Amino acid sequence: AARARAAFTRAAAAAGRASTMRHAAFARLAELDVREGRLPSAEARLAEGEAALDAWRASLSDRELRLAALELAADGLDADLGIATVIGALAAGGRTEAAFGFAERRRARELAARVAQRQVLRDGAASPRPGSIVGESVTLDALQAGVPAGTALLFYVTGRGFEPTTAFVVTRAAARAVRLAPVDSLATTIRRLDELLAGGGDGATLAEALGSALLAPLGLGAEVSALVIVPDGALHHVPWDALRVDGRPAAARWAITLSPSASLAAGAWQGAAPARAGRVVAVGDPSLADSLRTALSLAELPAARREARAVSRFGVRRTVLLGRGATEAAVKAAAREDVSVLHLATHAEVDDGSSGRTLLALGAGDGDDGVLRPEELAALDLDGALVALSACRTGRGRVLTGEGVDGLTGPALEAGAGAVLVTRWRVADGTMADLMRRWYGAMAQGATAGEALARVKRDAIAEGRPATAWASLALVGDGRMRPALQVPSRGTATTVALLAAFVAVAGGLAAGYSARRSGRGGDASTRPSAKSARTDQT
Repeated sequence: AARARAAFTRAAAAAGRASTMRHAAFARLAELDVREGRLPSAEARLAEGEAALDAWRASLSDRELRLAALELAADGLDADLGIATVIGALAAGGRTEAAFGFAERRRARELAARVAQRQVLRDGAASPRPGSIVGESVTLDALQAGVPAGTALLFYVTGRGFEPTTAFVVTRAAARAVRLAPVDSLATTIRRLDELLAGGGDGATLAEALGSALLAPLGLGAEVSALVIVPDGALHHVPWDALRVDGRPAAARWAITLSPSASLAAGAWQGAAPARAGRVVAVGDPSLADSLRTALSLAELPAARREARAVSRFGVRRTVLLGRGATEAAVKAAAREDVSVLHLATHAEVDDGSSGRTLLALGAGDGDDGVLRPEELAALDLDGALVALSACRTGRGRVLTGEGVDGLTGPALEAGAGAVLVTRWRVADGTMADLMRRWYGAMAQGATAGEALARVKRDAIAEGRPATAWASLALVGDGRMRPALQVPSRGTATTVALLAAFVAVAGGLAAGYSARRSGRGGDASTRPSAKSARTDQT
């Protein structure tokens, strides 16, 4: 320890006051202080390291900052630096405000770096617009003052190599930190539950184990009816709604939404949440280029076409893009209008290993290739819109330390979306169409996006539907969004109901046929490949 302290002290002195190396050296010195029980010194050193990092960022032009972020990503640098250990020790030692501040500022810096990388890929776009996911870090006091009644924000901080997991539990009445099991000790259970539910299994025992590890120790009282969860690391793969506490699914007890950061949640809580008026843009079953369809083995999506038509009928004003009309150029043009809801029912490719292979499939034409990549999604103007990515595994992606998932969700929020509905795994066409009809119907009757989704999930639980269907859906962002929708007229509502019933029957028949073809539930050699799981419509 003495030799390490001397080496890191020399490194900090040699690095200069504005550098990433100085930050790394002081983070390690803070970890050494924690191991020796010197919490005030650990807090001071981590703060000095943060100051060096911020000074370095401030010394760069926008272009230099974007290039630096891209170079760090290309190098595969994932410096954990023991910060989770320092945050956990500060929180356990009663320095909750400081510990939370370090965690939230770290999240904000990582989100800014990810935005910068996408800007480089967009060929030097301007700095983030006001609706971006990057903003000023919120303090714990300010966050607590803005938490809505009946809501608890759960902010998780994980580390590596069996570092402790810290959960900050913030309600209007109190803010506290709870030390939990290291995420590495839960990784296998998380992966098994995720795979089991994705394959149509039950997973109740695994869901109970994770609920006991991640939710039960937080002491959430009966007054809490809604959770806003800020996950970290492997916890991004946790199907939170399916976790069980006291024998019940979490979705039966709480309305659950996710957020990339506490600051984004705090911003959403400021002021009232008026109904968002505008156009409903519904996209379904694009006519894909033969090269794309062949490369990704993509099938046509007739159920998605019916789903888009049904969704559009909830709009006071609406644009429906189907088949040959559902081109990338048409979606970009529609996004330049005043959009209240953007619903994309199409194919998606989301790669857990590389964001370079992540895309939404649309039609080609008018100078566009029909492949909407994350950086192009981020460039859309979706100011305040509700976005539904009704495609396969749209909530997945590469998990990044301290930041979140590098997939499609972040770019949609970066484009200004107020909230994004995503999927964790595959859901049968008929099931998805029915859940979407119910979700939009509840919002048309006045429920917020979060309330409506919670109602859909509770109804599905009461009906005995498997967790595979309802736990796949997750809402990321502002759950209090209230898009201005209409209840379809009687004739239209009847048509929608008939379409939903037809889709449900067709989906059930297709699922049975698919099960016989794929051997679902059999041994690994007969299950669908990972490739097909990434490209099937949900």
